[in-house]
Amino acid sequence: MRLNLACGDRPRPGYLNLDIIPGKGDRQADCLDLDEFASGSIKEILAEHFVEHLTRPQLFAFFEQARLLLAPGRALTLRTPCMRCLVLAAASGEINLELLDLELFARHLHEHDFHRQGFWEEKFARLCASFGFSDPEFEHGDGYEITMTARRLPT
Repeated sequence: MRLNLACGDRPRPGYLNLDIIPGKGDRQADCLDLDEFASGSIKEILAEHFVEHLTRPQLFAFFEQARLLLAPGRALTLRTPCMRCLVLAAASGEINLELLDLELFARHLHEHDFHRQGFWEEKFARLCASFGFSDPEFEHGDGYEITMTARRLPT
């Protein structure tokens, strides 16, 4: 099984698309409480624009849960705004402070739509090392985003 967590308006074919907002994805679920899935039973976890909304304790719990759910060698892929990219773009004048504010602190469309932290390569690498994942690979996309993919290491 492949999970697309906090899918919002981005459900993906071939995944179980979960979101806390009713009517989004295949079913409503708290993406921080995935105890219904057996340890090692998940082939892939995808979460786009989710982890930046978590508190630090929630983030650490999420990484631990992902490590337990994923089978060894399977991928965790996270996409977030790239803090480094946004700060550098604002410092160079490439984007204005209005856009920086919007990207860093979100649009606040509902109670779960608040950014609580930023992400960049080194932060992701530290998290992966701390929670039993391989060295991450990174891709930078349009709109000052970063995608991180890491694989669960064998225990």
